[in-house]
Amino acid sequence: MIRLDKREWGYRRVDVTDKIEEFQFRGGKVYVYEGVPEPTDGSSTKKGTYILTKEFVDLVTGACDAIGKNFRNEFDKSTGPCKYEVVPVKNIIWEKAK
Repeated sequence: MIRLDKREWGYRRVDVTDKIEEFQFRGGKVYVYEGVPEPTDGSSTKKGTYILTKEFVDLVTGACDAIGKNFRNEFDKSTGPCKYEVVPVKNIIWEKAK
């Protein structure tokens, strides 16, 4: 889980096991990653460096669509507008960290 937490920087892991109504879980927990409202001084990211890939948006919305129209509608209502640019992966210029 530590590796996933590191990969999802800019987000925080939240335990939602007790909020799931449709299923019962035993022997494990259910987590979601929610966006950190604003970068903190201790954050490993800098303001203005966030992007959201179109492929990730398509993956998430496609998964919502696969669950059903009601789920997608609920997702759309509960998800605020993105304040970061949505960019296709092919348009990202990757640089090695110094």
